[in-house]
Amino acid sequence: MLRTCIEPGCAFMTLSPLELLQLLLLLQAVLLALLLLSQKSLWPLAAFMTALGLHMGWNIAETRFPGFFDIRPGLALLYGPLLLALTQQLAWRDSPVNWWTVLFPACMAPLLFALLPDIGALLWPGVAIWTAVHLAVAFRTIGRYEHVLRATHSAYEYQSLHWLRDCLAGLTAVALSDALRLILRRHLPGMDIWLAGTTYVLALLVVLYLVWCGWRQQMRFGGLARDEQSFVESHPTYHQPSAQAAEETSPGVDWQAPAMAFEAYMDRSHPYLDPQLTVGALAQQLGWSPRQLSAFLNQHYGRNFNDVINAARVRIACQMLTDPVRQNDKLIAVQLDAGFASRSVFNAAFRRETGMSPDQWRKTHGTRRSPT
Repeated sequence: MLRTCIEPGCAFMTLSPLELLQLLLLLQAVLLALLLLSQKSLWPLAAFMTALGLHMGWNIAETRFPGFFDIRPGLALLYGPLLLALTQQLAWRDSPVNWWTVLFPACMAPLLFALLPDIGALLWPGVAIWTAVHLAVAFRTIGRYEHVLRATHSAYEYQSLHWLRDCLAGLTAVALSDALRLILRRHLPGMDIWLAGTTYVLALLVVLYLVWCGWRQQMRFGGLARDEQSFVESHPTYHQPSAQAAEETSPGVDWQAPAMAFEAYMDRSHPYLDPQLTVGALAQQLGWSPRQLSAFLNQHYGRNFNDVINAARVRIACQMLTDPVRQNDKLIAVQLDAGFASRSVFNAAFRRETGMSPDQWRKTHGTRRSPT
């Protein structure tokens, strides 16, 4: 037990280990919410942190002063919509938010709980279903974002939301762990404290990772525009990655002249050296429309924009690695000079195109030059 005050008569004389974990989660949530609000960024995440802090505070107060008006069902109803709003904000820079659908159920739940106490047995399963539906939509939103990003941006992996998918999965695990605790505590009361402790520790870690990655994501990429999404999803060639399938979509199209123009421009101007190159930017440089460029890449090469650009970067990286002048350069220098923003993406693309790692390629094809 932890003594929290010295004066006699203090309401919170001691904190149990579980209450200490709840207090840590409360303090973490409040501090992170204040930090996000001070930067005026990621308001759904700041609101999520605030709701989580209130939830933890109410848990502690309820054990000390039972009989309080319970607002926890309403707070729990906020989690799913706020996580979905966060996903939409990170994915689409012009995503609207319907506050009515977010706040109305959350405000009504505590009122129903107070007026009809017997409804509590049905309210919490309803909260679980409500949250699950919003998380499912959030996962689907991430999948659509990744699909559009891969088709239109050359730094796909650098701007990916895979970390958000991991965080949502982690928060789902937290909710399932807490539900398991509530189910088992009647039958295995000795396990309650261990399951609760595990739940709160996992929540502490996931929440901290969520805020850290969300902040970094917003700083380096503002999200896709809605017109990019509608463009990709209305373009049939994006759903047919093979050249054979693409040719079946547009039979008889002669890509010889566009291919010559495209490859001449790539060899002359090296636009792929820009790590943030997009399909719109390259189309503008070529004097084409994004739709024309995307159709050409999908139907002539049978690959999407991201793969074509990374293949060009790998070719230039191979030249650098076999250049005697650059034999003593570190791989990070070759990676950056070839237009790769990420080391892991560089290694994966290089192995996909050549069948070996950059270091293996250098050892196989290069001649080491003695330093002067």
